[in-house]
Amino acid sequence: GSPAAEASIGPVAMAAAATARRWSSLLLILLEFAAGAAMLVVAATPEASPGVSLRLDRRQVVVDNGVVQGALSRPQGQITGVRYNGEQNLLDYNGRGNSGGYWDVVWNYPGSPWPTPTGPIDMLVMLRGSSGFYCYAIFEHAQEHPALNISVARLAFKLNKDKFNYMAISDDIQRYMPSAVDRDSPRGVPLAYKEAVLLVDPVEPQFKGEVDDKYQYSMDNKDNMVHGWIGNSNNNSDLMGFWVITPSNEFKNGGPLKRELTSHTGPTSLSVFLGSHYVGRNMVVKFEDGEYWKKVLGPVFIYLNSKQGPDNKTALWGDAKAQAQAEVNKLVETPRVAAGVIDMHCHASKIRNVELYIKN
Repeated sequence: GSPAAEASIGPVAMAAAATARRWSSLLLILLEFAAGAAMLVVAATPEASPGVSLRLDRRQVVVDNGVVQGALSRPQGQITGVRYNGEQNLLDYNGRGNSGGYWDVVWNYPGSPWPTPTGPIDMLVMLRGSSGFYCYAIFEHAQEHPALNISVARLAFKLNKDKFNYMAISDDIQRYMPSAVDRDSPRGVPLAYKEAVLLVDPVEPQFKGEVDDKYQYSMDNKDNMVHGWIGNSNNNSDLMGFWVITPSNEFKNGGPLKRELTSHTGPTSLSVFLGSHYVGRNMVVKFEDGEYWKKVLGPVFIYLNSKQGPDNKTALWGDAKAQAQAEVNKLVETPRVAAGVIDMHCHASKIRNVELYIKN
């Protein structure tokens, strides 16, 4: 299901159950939860970096490098705001768990009572002078934990619906999109499954008669390097882009030919790390009782760009692709420049005994 339709709860509030539970969390500054999830915001390069600031308030953490500013709720660690190019907030945040930017995880204990699992260590990294920020997570299943299944793990961003209305996921698939309200009754009529909706009375008449379905925009992992949205700034003279860049798909389950969701009506952008779409239960990550496992999911780079003039969507898309290739080159050229070293242990399809080095 879509993140909009599925509730999210914080890791401390999770109770043991045989049914799938969901939680969302994104970074706080070195804060330990009772659930065991450590969250960290890295707001500087290894060198002294006066260009990056970190402000810690009672209810939020704000990290700012002079180009991009990100705000995260405290203690939930949800990304509540992204400021760029004079815009107050590029995200749609309403105080709920499935708004703004958040981790969306579906898991369950198969018949084994347990109060709270070890959560992931979620990371947000903002570098000096960078037009964006990195996100990744470290998932761990400790030996003392019972059997556990994870069917979905993804990063979701709900964008400002008053700003973004043009979606681009490839050179060939780019278009203006209907709004989320067009999918609701009476403007939209669900078809054979809930994700497919016939637009009978959309706000913008040009979408009438279309079928909106997020699965129309899924892609193979190997092709899913950059996707996102383009919208107008306050003065309407600049176009802005919000892009999810995935420089490597090696941390995703299913291999390079596994299809997954990208961006869709909302406006919503996703980075799906673990998911069962198009395959089914065989893609569910299953841990045995006492099985130790640890894995890094990511990093992905959230990239922001802008360009003056109303007809510069092609230029923004081209710049986003160039940035995606630059992120690939960073991983290829300097794989052992370490900001940290994280072991990833795995069983079967999961990676075993690999070290990940993330370049500054």
